[in-house]
Amino acid sequence: MLKNIVILSVFALFISCNKIDPNPIGKLTLQQIRQQIDPSETQQILFTLAADSMKGRESKNGGYFKAAQFVTDYFKAHNIAPFYSNYQDTLSTKGVKTYNVVGRIGTYDPQKKTILIGAHLDHVGIRESEGDTIYNGANDNATGSTAVMQLGKFLAQFDWDQNIILALFADEEKGLKGAYHLAHFLLMKKKV
Repeated sequence: MLKNIVILSVFALFISCNKIDPNPIGKLTLQQIRQQIDPSETQQILFTLAADSMKGRESKNGGYFKAAQFVTDYFKAHNIAPFYSNYQDTLSTKGVKTYNVVGRIGTYDPQKKTILIGAHLDHVGIRESEGDTIYNGANDNATGSTAVMQLGKFLAQFDWDQNIILALFADEEKGLKGAYHLAHFLLMKKKV
């Protein structure tokens, strides 16, 4: 299912924007795009992000930072450059310093159209009770984060005329704080 989401996302991106000529993506068939997405990698990323060791990807217990480091390492390994120094768009929520993980494909030019592909990386953490206490968040939103990571890997193979930003947001579960923080920065950057 996630593989199909990634494939549909790739097609939607290609339909909505033009590639610098020559256009190798426009010449790819659905089968060739499917071959770019490895189901075993999809599973490995998803299972890592939703693992108990990530402590429900909550910033107060440190789980979010493990997940963010995993994403950062993936971006580095797949030619996705940092949008900010060390990929970190830093913010603070309820006294806890955290950050969005933000990468870019190619260079960033504020005069060009920007395509942002994002998902929230955080989740709600651990509940105090007996039994399985970790909110792993496979579908909230390790799947979306996995899709963003794999889309980034695929898109980084090409040169784009648009800005492409990949963002994994912090503190969505606390009121969309990470998304608002990045949106504010990008809007201010456009006005400069």
